[in-house]
Amino acid sequence: MPGTLSMSKFLAFCCLFMGIVLFCVVFGGYTSFYRSQNRIKASQAYLTDACQQRLDFVPGLVDMARKTLAQEDVQDIHKAAKTAALVLQQVSAHALPVEKDLITKFETSQKELTDRLKLLLSRLEGVADKKDVQHFLDLKNQFIASQNQLFAAKKRYND
Repeated sequence: MPGTLSMSKFLAFCCLFMGIVLFCVVFGGYTSFYRSQNRIKASQAYLTDACQQRLDFVPGLVDMARKTLAQEDVQDIHKAAKTAALVLQQVSAHALPVEKDLITKFETSQKELTDRLKLLLSRLEGVADKKDVQHFLDLKNQFIASQNQLFAAKKRYND
């Protein structure tokens, strides 16, 4: 009888120990998943904010371009910015995970906007009025800063 009592205590202790270990594993997995979801949401917000900041700088560039460049150049950048803004709104409003088609549209619209901005800046560099040179340099520095921030946000989101 004494051997049975100590064996039942040992089995009770093992069951309790295994229950605690199982609880810790399940709870730890859940909190890890929850933290990962929060990091993904924060990274998505950081990325969309960086894209929005870059979009916010487009109107100043368009105003400068209207004064010195052809209307076609202005329409191209305006169209690219409009498309990027619409896709950005869709991505921002979309719950996680974002569908592959929407991600492709987002990447394409952002690349198109980047290409148009680079082209417009290079065209403006040679024809900017003397009085607008400082304003142009400020816009160019804003573009470079927004591109750097966007690169960091993209890297953070992909990680």
